[in-house]
Amino acid sequence: AEAEAYIASQDSDKASKLVGELLSSEGYVNHWFNYWADVLRLNRNANNSGFVAPHYAGFIKDALRENRPYDQFVRELLTTDGAAWDSGAIGYYLRDRGMPLDNMSNTVRIFLGTRLECAQCHDHPFDKWSQLDYFQMAAFSNEMQSNYRSPIGDKLKGVFKGRERKKNMAPGTREEQAAMREAFQEVMRPLRYTSIQREEKALRLPDDYQYDNAAPKQVVEPKTMFGDEAAPNLDAYAAWMTSKQNPRFSTVIANR
Repeated sequence: AEAEAYIASQDSDKASKLVGELLSSEGYVNHWFNYWADVLRLNRNANNSGFVAPHYAGFIKDALRENRPYDQFVRELLTTDGAAWDSGAIGYYLRDRGMPLDNMSNTVRIFLGTRLECAQCHDHPFDKWSQLDYFQMAAFSNEMQSNYRSPIGDKLKGVFKGRERKKNMAPGTREEQAAMREAFQEVMRPLRYTSIQREEKALRLPDDYQYDNAAPKQVVEPKTMFGDEAAPNLDAYAAWMTSKQNPRFSTVIANR
């Protein structure tokens, strides 16, 4: 029916109007969402309950609907903290929770088209990246830590703390309290690992670090791999990553 209506239309501008309609359709959003879900390795079970994935997917789809600038989209992925229901962008770090080195490797590969994985264990055998370079890059985002406890967990616990069991509590009341605690735990379980917090957490070189430019277990300060040096914080790291002066960032998305 759509094809017939298009063919029958006498509007001289029908081609451009059709393109506009297609670009603003949910079909377009869903098509490119599938692409970005693969690129970003969207995990529908990131917190073992499936709670985070819909928020993360919603963030990506909203960015596509709004035609959000690519550099802004990436900066939000790299710097957003808080709870999933406030911003699904935290799904980017929750995807690799407990694996900050892997997260950095994937960030550089996805957005800069550069593979650093070899340098995690030793100086890169075929490229200029050293193991120290690798850990200095990882130090930027090491502060983004997944939170086992739900941000609202402490508030909800207050409801129960006012009803502590006492020695003279009737058996029936104790049983009720036990049942309430069990129910509370069931409610809270899906909400674990649903937030990202910025925490001061030092990144150290491995115990077996073997090069002369640093010592084993030495604390690593953030430093960019190439180009202009960025201030040692996550926002500066994201700005450096997406800068117009960073040729790798624009080249990768143009080739993609």
